[in-house]
Amino acid sequence: MKKTGGDIVALFEAAAVEYIVLGQQMELGQLQARYNRRLCCDEAFWKVKQDSRYATLIEIDHLQRIQPLRFAKKGRQTWLVLQSTGE
Repeated sequence: MKKTGGDIVALFEAAAVEYIVLGQQMELGQLQARYNRRLCCDEAFWKVKQDSRYATLIEIDHLQRIQPLRFAKKGRQTWLVLQSTGE
């Protein structure tokens, strides 16, 4: 995990991923009612998201803080998958 423009400060495993098509599988208000306690979002967040068409929820497991690590990457990809080298 990292802040925008900052160092990586934690690692985690994605335990479960849920992709929701809003308006088909559920409405945004239903998503808010079901998940807001765990997401800890304020009303301003939900107002900004009122026109969203989909949501991706990722359950975090094995969260581990690490010493800040600078990682140069190109592009705007949000997620990087780190794999073991087998060492």
